[in-house]
Amino acid sequence: MNNIRIDDIGASAKYYNRHIKFRINFGGMTVPLHRIFNIGPVKTCRFLKGWAVYDEMKPEEWDEIFKVFDEFSQIPIIAVTACWVDAKSNLIPFPEKFIEEAGYLKSKLKQRKIIIANHGLTHCVLGKQKSGFWGSNQFYWREFYPFLDETIHTEHILKSQEILEGFFEESVTIFVPPGNIWCQSTYKALLKTNIKLVLAGRYMCDTREVMEGMKFINDKSGLLNIHDRELKLFGPDWLREKLKSAGLKLKENSQGKTI
Repeated sequence: MNNIRIDDIGASAKYYNRHIKFRINFGGMTVPLHRIFNIGPVKTCRFLKGWAVYDEMKPEEWDEIFKVFDEFSQIPIIAVTACWVDAKSNLIPFPEKFIEEAGYLKSKLKQRKIIIANHGLTHCVLGKQKSGFWGSNQFYWREFYPFLDETIHTEHILKSQEILEGFFEESVTIFVPPGNIWCQSTYKALLKTNIKLVLAGRYMCDTREVMEGMKFINDKSGLLNIHDRELKLFGPDWLREKLKSAGLKLKENSQGKTI
């Protein structure tokens, strides 16, 4: 069963996408924190940060997560960003940056415990990934905006497919656009690949044109979308409760009893 999608594996958003939570409720009032505190080191304060900084998942952490998937008979879709982008815009392929994690996920793929999806080449607008002293850089942590030249869409889609399929040694047929942003130029690039399915929270942002040669599924229609950030920060117990609250059932043993 494929009821779960996990995003941001290998993405440097976990380091560079820095901003304060938009708002909190305080004494019955909504306080717009992002208008006040989106400055310097405050953006990585544990209790105020909206995203970064957190570490990539380690194989031993994945082991605990996969125990939960097995409890619920789930085969998650793992959306991998093909390259880590550093401060100087160098692109480091996922299998080179995270050797152990990449090897672990490859073994799970061979065991048919996961499905690999393409989550972009960079996850960001290249050159805009770093956070300045003031304000949020979250806007630029989307890769496939319509204002970007079509050649960029094509280059990023083809290169990411080359890296992922080359390492995992299987066709990658699912595309998960970072931040649910994609457009006609992205779609044209996808047509040149093995991609047959787009999973996103919205359709192309610049057209309602019906696609040919591939299918779109709105992940708000029943697919549980989580991020590696949540797995990293909250762990297997959080995941277990998340799956229960989503209505997923524990698997049964040979006597028909739930495990």
